[in-house]
Amino acid sequence: MFSSCQKEYLNTPYKDVESFIIKDALNNELKASLKGDSIIVYWPPFQDVKDKVTPEIKVSSGASVNPSSGQEINLKTGTSYVVTAQDGSIKKYVLKLALNQPIPIINRIALTRLGQSLLIIGEYFIPDSNQTKVFLIDKQNKEYQIHFSATDALWSNKIQSTVPLDGKLDTGNFQIKLISGTNTLVKGSFAIGKPSPASAKGAYQFDQAGKSIKKGDQISFTYSLQAPASKYYYGNYTHAIITVTGDPGGKTHIAPIASQSNTLLKFTLPATISTGAIRSIELYSAPDKLASLGYSMYTWNTTTAATTTLIP
Repeated sequence: MFSSCQKEYLNTPYKDVESFIIKDALNNELKASLKGDSIIVYWPPFQDVKDKVTPEIKVSSGASVNPSSGQEINLKTGTSYVVTAQDGSIKKYVLKLALNQPIPIINRIALTRLGQSLLIIGEYFIPDSNQTKVFLIDKQNKEYQIHFSATDALWSNKIQSTVPLDGKLDTGNFQIKLISGTNTLVKGSFAIGKPSPASAKGAYQFDQAGKSIKKGDQISFTYSLQAPASKYYYGNYTHAIITVTGDPGGKTHIAPIASQSNTLLKFTLPATISTGAIRSIELYSAPDKLASLGYSMYTWNTTTAATTTLIP
């Protein structure tokens, strides 16, 4: 009597993820690190992180995985996978995204003004305005975000943006807060000065143009400035520097401010000023840390106006 032998195959309990491969932003293979129930993806530095990827997944023989290999997923921490063994037992894995980014370094922040370029020199900045943000922090710890425009620049070693001149941000000492990827860095302090005279878009009229003026008399300029830069210059004019035709080269005469309003400037001519035709009059406002000699606000000259003559 013969009996037939029948092989019996047991359902195995194996349910491991053996490999997990995706493509980075440059289409290079990126192999995940498998630790316990974690699938850790170390994203390369200075690459834009993809929103979605299509992993190639290898699991234990006879096991299945959900979502399956080749199925598109959101690339973010917390995405889960379930591996089911032949015997029906399961193991859950969680995807963890690690941005392999070095901590940014700020080496230098250039002095600047309202309405002008803010230059930050350093290393390891992510050159992506969606991931790199710049804020100014004032003495009251109020934060102002510096938004990047099409003319600004963002590189891995340099950030160049524009300090707003909008009437909200004022002059003073600030700290820089830099957010780049997952890293945050605060550096400072540094000074932001008042806007340049050109920002005030001044309009000037020399009221004595074409006339004769005596030494010691007053001269005046009717003028206007535009906001928001105007507030930094109204009431801050200090003197005028005058040159006279026939004077030796380089000789100048200083006329101090006599009175000023938001529409009229008056200067007193020195008693020692030379007689003759005025060649030029240059108006100045007060100095500060960024302009130790003051600000040249406007220059009138006889080549573009009627001759004005100084008489004894």
